[in-house]
Amino acid sequence: ELAPGESTDVAVRKSLELRWGELRSGVEGLANAAGSNALESPWLQAGAVALREYGRLRDGVPASEVIASLQSQLDGALGTAVPEEYRAPLFTTLAEAHRLAGDLESARANWERAAKYGDAQAILALANQALELPTRVAEGVRRLRQAAAAGSSEALTRLADVEQRDGGDARRALLLIGQAAQAGYAPALTTLGQRYESGDGLPRDTQQAAELYRAAAKRGDVAAMLRLGMLHETGQGLALDPARASAWYRAAASGVPWEEQP
Repeated sequence: ELAPGESTDVAVRKSLELRWGELRSGVEGLANAAGSNALESPWLQAGAVALREYGRLRDGVPASEVIASLQSQLDGALGTAVPEEYRAPLFTTLAEAHRLAGDLESARANWERAAKYGDAQAILALANQALELPTRVAEGVRRLRQAAAAGSSEALTRLADVEQRDGGDARRALLLIGQAAQAGYAPALTTLGQRYESGDGLPRDTQQAAELYRAAAKRGDVAAMLRLGMLHETGQGLALDPARASAWYRAAASGVPWEEQP
């Protein structure tokens, strides 16, 4: 979603920046796969255009023009031979650009293409779209399971939410949260910490909660930073320390983890 006062062009640029490394790796992989035929590879050409268009976007070219060029290149590359693992990053990047530009149909079409190659991010995006409509909840849950199987920790946490809805299986939900936390997914680490802090489905253990919050905070989770501040402010589970509490609150406000000293 666009931030207050943020233009579509700025939002698309930010989105592409987040995926820049993945996109660049995909293009490099394409080049390696194509070998001596690199210059003849439509997929490599599409990837190169994606990188070039990204640069144009940063230079102020309208997002609609950049998106149209990328879509045209990728559509032209469909059906050509190239290892599947190099295709999804291009489609997921373009799908996100379409989403931010408000074209959800085109975003969905590109997520569908990426999902065919087992891309967890694309499958999760399709699941989230489906879950927004009461008539497509079953499809959304099915997609969540597919995304989780493809390695999405976020999908595991979404499945946990589904399990807990309307008096569902709380134990199953906790197991899913634990799996996501074990994979290092920050929101799941925070949720598991909250379970330990409150004793919800787990023995109450504020020290264990604090350890989970620290792990999540190191990964940039703002909610975990706030919880650490509150624990230091109240002295529950951590030493009563107004200075540390303030440091964690400031970290939460900035979104940058505080380098806590022993």
